Amino acid sequence: MLWQLPPSVAAFQALFEGTASGIATWLRDDVALRPPNYGKTWTGKELVCRLLGFASEEFGGLVYTDAWSNGDRYALRFEGEIDRKPFQGIDVVHLDRAGNIALIEIFARPPAAMLALRDRMSLHVRNDPVASRLMGLAA
Repeated sequence: MLWQLPPSVAAFQALFEGTASGIATWLRDDVALRPPNYGKTWTGKELVCRLLGFASEEFGGLVYTDAWSNGDRYALRFEGEIDRKPFQGIDVVHLDRAGNIALIEIFARPPAAMLALRDRMSLHVRNDPVASRLMGLAA
């Protein structure tokens, strides 16, 4: 890559490469997350930060192989493994005018690996009362 990622996108990438944390600094209060394994969009800095943390625990150490930019949108191609199932995907990170993350869209395949991720993420959410409450799952 001949150009440098903005600090917010670099922090997002570093979180999943397992080399850094501190993504919350770069998330807007109304940030939205569209994960590959749910038909929903999750919103709010507190919830999205927790979900990103859970995901990075499950497959931290992703390998980012390519990056593209189109204005305020950055596409990061990655490869990884979960439960010995390889997967590939694209993170699309949308920035606001201040360079903070406004939207994260994740596209990944194959379905078997994403089902394994969904199951592991569900365990994290069920075991975290704050995440459960923020997702409307708490009793």
